[in-house]
Amino acid sequence: MTGLVETLQRWQAEFTERVAMSDTRWALAGVLLVSAAAFVVFLVLRFTFSRGERQVERWRGVRIHPLRFQNQELLSAEETTKTVLAGVRLVKGAAYLLLAYVYVNFVFQIFPTTKALSDRLLGYLFDAVRGIGLAVVGYIPSLIFLILIFFAGRFIVRLTWVVFNGIAIGRIRVSGFEAEWAVPSFKIVRFLIVAFLAVIAFPYLPGSASPAFQGVSIFLGVLVSLGSSGAVSDVISGIVLTYTRAFRIGDRVRIADAQGDVLEKTLFVTRVRTIKNIDITIPNGLVMSNHIINFSAQARAEGILLHTTITIGYDVPWRRVEEALLEAARATEGILETPPPFVWQTALDDFYVHYELNASTREARKMGAVYSSLHRNVLERCHAAGIEIASPHLSAVRDGNQIQMPDEYLPKNYRPAAFRILPLRRSKTES
Repeated sequence: MTGLVETLQRWQAEFTERVAMSDTRWALAGVLLVSAAAFVVFLVLRFTFSRGERQVERWRGVRIHPLRFQNQELLSAEETTKTVLAGVRLVKGAAYLLLAYVYVNFVFQIFPTTKALSDRLLGYLFDAVRGIGLAVVGYIPSLIFLILIFFAGRFIVRLTWVVFNGIAIGRIRVSGFEAEWAVPSFKIVRFLIVAFLAVIAFPYLPGSASPAFQGVSIFLGVLVSLGSSGAVSDVISGIVLTYTRAFRIGDRVRIADAQGDVLEKTLFVTRVRTIKNIDITIPNGLVMSNHIINFSAQARAEGILLHTTITIGYDVPWRRVEEALLEAARATEGILETPPPFVWQTALDDFYVHYELNASTREARKMGAVYSSLHRNVLERCHAAGIEIASPHLSAVRDGNQIQMPDEYLPKNYRPAAFRILPLRRSKTES
């Protein structure tokens, strides 16, 4: 590189000396010659880069594929192609700027009055290249240290994953540590490892000691601290939810007014899919501030109680009502035989009795279907037993009306009392 620069400088010096010794015709000839050469180089560059851009366009979807990380598509083939084209155009612009710089420098070298300016421009270029080269060479030890930190951190993270993955699949058992905690715990430990290594590597980054870099770092830290209070609350809530085992993936839960199956539980949000196939994303901070009803936790062990209530008038014997309800529960698919269904009389209202049917099931995720089948069977069994499911509102005159009691509790010769009509007495004034 140094020999080539010296050769160019020698040619320029010889040409300048000849121009100084002769008339301006040599100078004009030199300008034309340099201009023609620069124009030819410009045409070659334009042809080369145009052909390169067309080739990149043809490679779209053939050699240029979507950019993926693990199973996530970061950039599509279209976006990757545009990125490559942007890189090619950046190189093209740099080549044009370099050509213009060399052309101006050669033209200035031709004329004695501008030769000093040309030497100064050439010196600026060489000083910049020399400074960049020295900076790169001087940064090599720090770069090696950063590379070592990167590979050491990668090895530590992989080793940590082997341990936590063994706990997750049951190969490694730790007393008091649940298998479902393994993956969230690994993510937390991985974050701590990366944060620790970032603190170690920070002083070795280019320009880390400069006041500008430190000022920008402080400014970004302030922005993050002011704008991430909600995110930090969600992360802490997500960690608490994980280790308190409030729910698992797939559980049927009710959080505030959202009821459905848990699809995903991350550090920031919990996603629930309702029975209407609607996905609801709930920030973990909101989850922690509301009560959580988990239908699946007890259903996996002993089953949960489903209950429904009907109201029947006092004239229907309670034993007949309870028997019809129990038959309806036993005929419902998904209802457990053990523990057996049972009926509670929860209230004696002014006009009717409240009967509450309770039955156990382990099908927490099918509660809607089980309830529908149970209600259908209650209707069928009550109608088959001659029980009218109604909530009577009575307004009775005691004389002449049937007493609202089951017939079995009435005397065999019971007859409603007749209506009594009192005689009208005429007043003395009327007589």
